[in-house]
Amino acid sequence: MEAKASCFDFMKEETSIEVPFFQRAYVWKEEEWAQLFEDLFDSYENKREHFLGSIVLKQLSTNAGEGSKRSLIDGQQRLTTFSIFIKSLYDQLDDDADKNDYISYFFHRPTKNKTAKILHSEIDRASFEKILRASSYEDLTPPPEF
Repeated sequence: MEAKASCFDFMKEETSIEVPFFQRAYVWKEEEWAQLFEDLFDSYENKREHFLGSIVLKQLSTNAGEGSKRSLIDGQQRLTTFSIFIKSLYDQLDDDADKNDYISYFFHRPTKNKTAKILHSEIDRASFEKILRASSYEDLTPPPEF
């Protein structure tokens, strides 16, 4: 087993990260999100890096040419939340060239297929993929009821 410090850039190189069926469902609520934003803002104000926490991945066997496939052992809540946060920043980019530079953090190549790199268990898969595929916040909000 190898442990190393890394930034979110590792996601660009990953092919597939599977959340095993035995992992609990995504449960972070407003309180955890608020704490994350406070921590990130504090790090920004104090010009220091923020340690998100450990993400433990287990290498899975693959066939030749498939790329890497890993199982997410620890850090699902943090990785999912941070992915959603980064996706919301990505959605604010105006320049399509900039968007092309960052889309591989979320989707396999070719990215036009919009196949998420993080493959959640059945409980969370549809919601997570809907967030990643949405082109704006409006795509996620239900229409007002009359």
